[in-house]
Amino acid sequence: MSATARRQSTALIELPRFETVPAGWWEETVKRWADGQPTASELRKGVAWLDGVREQWEKLGRDTLEFLKARRYLEVRWGELLGSHPGRGPGRGKRSSQDDLSKNERLDFRRLAAGKPAVLAALREATDEADLVRALLIRLAQGYVRAQRASAPRKEPLTLRRTRGETRPAEQAYSIAEWEGLEIGARKEIIAAGFDCRTKLNEQPSDAIEWARRSLNTVTGCMHDCPYCYARDIAERSTAYPQGFAPTFHPSRLGAPANEPLPPEAKTDPAYRNVFANSMSDLFGQWVPREWIEATIEMARRNPQWNFLTLTKFPQRAADFDFPDNWWMGTTVDAQARVANAEKAFARIRCGTKWLSVEPLLQPLTFGRLDLFQWLVIGGASASTKTPAWVPPFDWLAALCAAARAAGLAIYHKTNLGLDDRMRLREFPWARRSRPRVPAPFRYLKGL
Repeated sequence: MSATARRQSTALIELPRFETVPAGWWEETVKRWADGQPTASELRKGVAWLDGVREQWEKLGRDTLEFLKARRYLEVRWGELLGSHPGRGPGRGKRSSQDDLSKNERLDFRRLAAGKPAVLAALREATDEADLVRALLIRLAQGYVRAQRASAPRKEPLTLRRTRGETRPAEQAYSIAEWEGLEIGARKEIIAAGFDCRTKLNEQPSDAIEWARRSLNTVTGCMHDCPYCYARDIAERSTAYPQGFAPTFHPSRLGAPANEPLPPEAKTDPAYRNVFANSMSDLFGQWVPREWIEATIEMARRNPQWNFLTLTKFPQRAADFDFPDNWWMGTTVDAQARVANAEKAFARIRCGTKWLSVEPLLQPLTFGRLDLFQWLVIGGASASTKTPAWVPPFDWLAALCAAARAAGLAIYHKTNLGLDDRMRLREFPWARRSRPRVPAPFRYLKGL
């Protein structure tokens, strides 16, 4: 690797070291390489960065074939993203047919992801070539951190949250890098011990998620960076989240549902039986280790007395898992661009209840397969640090409700829609819905 390339690699971003990935590293990397219109300089720096990673892997005695193929893929794809930019990378000027990936090269790239759920999910979710680049970059960076940690001297996992006396492994919180630095046997022991911890569910007395009067976050943190995200605002201003909004696993919370009986209200109000699982994360995000997801699903399986409601913007990955009957799998659809992906994924998903969260409703929506779902939750947007409060136009709301009603869905209107409580629908799937009737004094004509 030349001194110039080394300087370019360093200028692009500091390579992660043995302990962990610096805060914001993933986001900065993804935005720098995949968002907007990449320049020829960014292409050259990106390839130089991959050279630096490959050099580090060679020092660790790792196979470099994966990086050689990945480098080739990025060269071609970046070239296509750059179009006819006169100063772009390999093969400057107009792209020739030799710059294209052959059929075998495309198959090779997909074979690289074989058995890697996070990458497979990312490939299925990709809507354009920039998304494929993003998925590959995350894959490479995670692999590099794992290789570094594997070559480091073995040591006890870092305790992120200390209490009086010794903190047991199951009572710790784990970042992705810390978790992947553990041996498989240690991970299994930590998860098993987590089910024995004496934690509790969180009560939700406010109307923010009034359809679930309990919440639980086995995983916190997210990498979506949605501008209207309430969870990021909470994590960044609350001392209860020392890890900030970085994806983090809390195994001790796996035991919480078993430590709390159903409240008496659950006999008449389904909301008191519902637990909003992972309200502070996307459990099926492509960055979430499969073990975290499976442990959370197992938690639901062991506690059939509760309903566990979860939401994701990666429904295709959720389709790869088996769910118990008390798992309510939902997906967020805030814009028309998400509809096709949601319907494709939920045609494969098998669970007790399938639902849609249209919050915030950012444009009129048209679905082709509402029959795949049993429940529709609709909302506007409360003010966040990045976005103002938003109440969608009534005609958008009315059209969506009409389509849902025709498909037989139960409908729940959130309080941030600006509707009077007497107007809001607060229905639950599988619950009996009474037909409203006009009071007797108004029934002065037949049929009323």
